[in-house]
Amino acid sequence: MEASRIEIKKIKNIMLDLAYRSGKATHFGGAFSCLDFVYLVFNEYMGVDFKKIDRNYFILSKGHTVLALYGVLNHQGIISDEIFDQFLRDGSKFISHPIMNVEIGIESSNGSLGQGVSMACGIALGLKKIKSNKKVFCVLGDGECNEGSVWEAVQFATAHDLNNLIFYVDVNGFQNDGTTSESLTELPFDNIFNAFGWNVKTVNGHDYEEIKNAIENTNFQTQKPNAIIGKTIKGNGISFMENNADWHNNVLSEKLYTLAKLELS
Repeated sequence: MEASRIEIKKIKNIMLDLAYRSGKATHFGGAFSCLDFVYLVFNEYMGVDFKKIDRNYFILSKGHTVLALYGVLNHQGIISDEIFDQFLRDGSKFISHPIMNVEIGIESSNGSLGQGVSMACGIALGLKKIKSNKKVFCVLGDGECNEGSVWEAVQFATAHDLNNLIFYVDVNGFQNDGTTSESLTELPFDNIFNAFGWNVKTVNGHDYEEIKNAIENTNFQTQKPNAIIGKTIKGNGISFMENNADWHNNVLSEKLYTLAKLELS
């Protein structure tokens, strides 16, 4: 547990440095809330040969949190420092939403919310057709679940027995302009996924071992798709970002950058 916390702090520092150097507005809040899960998946379940067909896959459906994915891919040595430093530069394809580049672990282009979940379902179905035992991990946000396409994909997964599919719902209680309860209403995700016929587990989304146990103890012998509901904190680990919708997308001043770095030291 302590080792994972140290590595998460390292990645958060990488993310802060990258965003500060860019001088541009960056989606910090959701990236910091889903980071633990993204790191765990790449640390435990992903290889580095992304050209193979028969392998585990990772889809970041909440694409605006790509800073977390960039940070993990750089930390794992998959994205070089040279590519990494192109973040938000003019003409760069390394921007605030993912652009597919499978060679460096970016599986899909995502900007429109609800898009990645359908792709994840398609990949999971394809793996079943080639009789693979590999898994598809897909991260989506609680605000993203206001999109009807999310629930179409959930129904599709049930209908096609996609037991090789793992949705991770990052429930931080916020979206672009406020809390999820202000937008529509907070959804009882465990009950909803259960009603669709999914296996469901709820975890502390900032507890490495708890997330890992939820994956390892999943019975993939059933024909049900799998949902992990991660209870998280938007902007986790940075005091002025936590549970603050202003940091859904914002620019770091030198003063705040210094404060954030101090809190992660």
